[in-house]
Amino acid sequence: MANNIRLYDLVNPKEPDDVLTEVIEIMELCRFSPTGTKTVSTIHADMVDVFNGNHPDYNASNAKYHNLEHTCSVVLSTSRLLHGCYASKFVDVTEEDFILGVISAYFHDTGLLQEKGDDLGTGAKYTVGHEQRSINFVIKYMSVKSYPQESIKVCSDAIRATNLNVPPSKIDFSSIHAEVVGRIVGSADLIAQIADRAYLEKLRLLFAEFREARLPGFNTQLDLLKQTEDFYTTTARKRLSEDFGGISRHMKAHFVEKWGINKDLYESSIQANITYIRNLVDLCKDDFDCYMENLRRTPE
Repeated sequence: MANNIRLYDLVNPKEPDDVLTEVIEIMELCRFSPTGTKTVSTIHADMVDVFNGNHPDYNASNAKYHNLEHTCSVVLSTSRLLHGCYASKFVDVTEEDFILGVISAYFHDTGLLQEKGDDLGTGAKYTVGHEQRSINFVIKYMSVKSYPQESIKVCSDAIRATNLNVPPSKIDFSSIHAEVVGRIVGSADLIAQIADRAYLEKLRLLFAEFREARLPGFNTQLDLLKQTEDFYTTTARKRLSEDFGGISRHMKAHFVEKWGINKDLYESSIQANITYIRNLVDLCKDDFDCYMENLRRTPE
């Protein structure tokens, strides 16, 4: 495959069916069973229905940033990183590990969904504490599906690992495999966001969610744009390399085995985004119109 291939040339997270196809192909590379792939297909269909409003208890997703596309992108990055760990032989990723990791990714932002009758604002108002609401959602879903309590705890802890304010060392993982799943899902959530080809444009959507949730620290969209590189350097990169033990380095093994590409396309995309916003900050300073003129990808 050509060396100039980019991440989004492979699979577009805006297309849920394409994401499922890729996840199933990854599972087949791992030689997992047809039963396992059927399970994941069922979960995928259920979650697409949930986000589209076809659930008796929940409205359709209306958060502008943390939506079905974002969820699919995290499912995709989780699956790829699970496969990367499998391919690099970093850990013996089992079929159960894979399925529980994928479940965690599908449910990690369901806490931003509004229940029927809750029509005030959008689900973004639940940003603070949404991880626990997501855990409550996955517990209910998995209990109805008769998953064992041990599996439910693995998924709950993996979702907990996506909370930037919770050090993974403070999570009481039930086993080494559970910890690996948590580190993978937590890493995949960060990686998928920052590697998004329209990440910089989507920051205005993220700002709208922050404002509705009344999160402090960002008074304007300009503030968020200017602080993007600092967030990556002091928060995201530190969490990936230190808190999660650098497990994301195994992503490269996925691209080598699945696509014949000898590099981590997520890392390439992240570096391109960070370099671009750094250059924009140097160019535009406090001129917001300048940023808008140079950020032209469609954010929705």
